[in-house]
Amino acid sequence: LAKGTANQELRINSGATAPEWFTPVAGGNSPMWGAKLSGNQNGYNGGSVYYDFPTNSELVDTDNALSTSPSDNYQFVVPSGKAGKYFVYVHASLVGMNASNGTYIHGRFQINKATSSGSFAVEHEYNQWHEADLGNLGLNTSAIIPSCAVGDRIAIKLWLNQGGNTYNIQGSSTGSISGWGGFYLGA
Repeated sequence: LAKGTANQELRINSGATAPEWFTPVAGGNSPMWGAKLSGNQNGYNGGSVYYDFPTNSELVDTDNALSTSPSDNYQFVVPSGKAGKYFVYVHASLVGMNASNGTYIHGRFQINKATSSGSFAVEHEYNQWHEADLGNLGLNTSAIIPSCAVGDRIAIKLWLNQGGNTYNIQGSSTGSISGWGGFYLGA
């Protein structure tokens, strides 16, 4: 076997008859996506409503599969040739919380998946309880979505119960205070 070129790797060919040089695909774990909330979103009702997580500013989107639009639920769509397992993370800074009557504040994230034509269903749910009058709360979770087909959609929902009061989701034009993202793990 002749000498390869810079950054090539050695493997056995598909017929398992001889070694060959190949150039690995750059970037790994593609697709990869991430989005953040670019500014504070105020006045969410702390009751029984699940809200689409309003990540309106793209950080990375290697396969142009992420929407930062509320009309698309701020969703990621599994691109062609990338069916398989995905790692998904989400984090949020919630401010202005003050539960009435000494009740606990209950925060919840849902990582939802839907087929290309179906409605969203919960793939992973994270619950966190805190004492009342907390003021600020950070919610974080991550999950592996084990089986995504091409065209499946992934989106985040946020719910907070704090005695009927409102709360704000903290965002930033410079940093990533509240956001979500993920990447492909393989078939």
